[in-house]
Amino acid sequence: MAEPSRWLPDRMPSVLLAGVLGFLLALATTQSPLIGMGAVAGIGVCFILTRRAEIPFSLLVFSFGIPIQKTVAGIPINMSDGVIVLWGATWLFFMMRESAPKFRFPFLFWAALPLVLCAFLSQFVAYNPGAAVKQVLRLTEWFLVLPILMAALRPTETFWKWMVGLFLIVPPLFAIDGASEVFNNGRSISHMLGIPVPVPSKELSDIRHTFDVSGRAGSTFGGAQGLAMYLVMMLSVITAIFIHPPTPRIRILAGISLVLCFVGLYFAKSRGGFLGAGTVMMLMLLFSQPRYGFVVLWAGVALVFCGLMWLFFWQGWDGTLVGLIPGRHEAVSDRLIIWGRAIEVFLAHPILGVGFGNFHDVVYQEGGIVLGVPLGYESLHCHNTYLEVLTGLGILGFTAYLTMLGVCLRHLIRFWRARSGLFPDCFVLAGIGAIGAYMTFGMVDMIFVQNMHFILASIISLAFLATRREVDAQGIRS
Repeated sequence: MAEPSRWLPDRMPSVLLAGVLGFLLALATTQSPLIGMGAVAGIGVCFILTRRAEIPFSLLVFSFGIPIQKTVAGIPINMSDGVIVLWGATWLFFMMRESAPKFRFPFLFWAALPLVLCAFLSQFVAYNPGAAVKQVLRLTEWFLVLPILMAALRPTETFWKWMVGLFLIVPPLFAIDGASEVFNNGRSISHMLGIPVPVPSKELSDIRHTFDVSGRAGSTFGGAQGLAMYLVMMLSVITAIFIHPPTPRIRILAGISLVLCFVGLYFAKSRGGFLGAGTVMMLMLLFSQPRYGFVVLWAGVALVFCGLMWLFFWQGWDGTLVGLIPGRHEAVSDRLIIWGRAIEVFLAHPILGVGFGNFHDVVYQEGGIVLGVPLGYESLHCHNTYLEVLTGLGILGFTAYLTMLGVCLRHLIRFWRARSGLFPDCFVLAGIGAIGAYMTFGMVDMIFVQNMHFILASIISLAFLATRREVDAQGIRS
């Protein structure tokens, strides 16, 4: 016969939660039996899911590639936001498991807190407070809420195997979708499945990066830059697994995933994407194989120098940046115009900026902007993540932003050098590569659009999970 104590919860929070839920379910049932029954079934599913905390995280990773938004109470919400809300609603259940890790605020939370506080402070000077607060809430979601939710993850050997399979399977699906879009003349697999893309309505669709204008793959992102940013960030994990696989067979799967992602990147035809991918590969070589990494680095420098000489002496290069970058010169010249305007906005509001994400509002309130390729509607960002932060949050927020990236990169490099030789170490390497790719791509585009920060925060959080030194029952350092 079982001891009575085995039938009772051993923690007071469990008792309180059970009491509150029981009362609410009883109340709902009296008002509507169907709603009550549905609520009971829903909570039952939640309890089943909380046995594996990697399930909501897997849903989140899949949702990164579907950034279509709906507006709820004036706030744009996409699939990733919905997963975060559901995960947050069941977070206490995850933390009450017997196998739940001891809660502690993640490193990323503390690293990002000054940036988020600066973003809230910028509300006092925002040109468009309503638009700015939406961006501040997203910033809070990315760098504060998500790391706390991921504190419920238990980094066991089974968990890491699950993560390896997840990152090797999901990104190639969207790469294949992008390639099929080109081969089918704009009709992608996701389009045939009824998945919409976040593009303007037809009367406002005069925008250069959609397939119907440029012929470049966009997949579910609706634009080549979105697909390219997604693939580049995911390449950091795939490449790290390829370099440091748990088994030789996993390296074969990682190699196939790499090829498929580069195929998708090729059809996206993003120069910033190839620049970010090059950064990932260079960082991976420098940290995993320093001898070969430095050879490739110096070979790249020599190649760039020879290319410049060839352009100057044989192609009559005029010495301008526009003439240096091949293809779509108007995209380069327009970026220079936007960057110049961004510097002007920053110099006029150097301390706290104009409000996070309010560069657009300042420009159109102060006479607009004339570009070589007009968008056809009032949509504008800095096309540079650093300038977007600088104009929105001023030098105070910009310093906090660079500090967040710098301290995360510094700690991950330190952990990588002190690694213990176990296969979760590949996620530490992936975190280094992801930050490098992010910082490189951020020089030529504004990554606060789409879901890139969800990806960055997730990979960094996984990297810090891989640095934990406790030993679990399965004998793996987690």
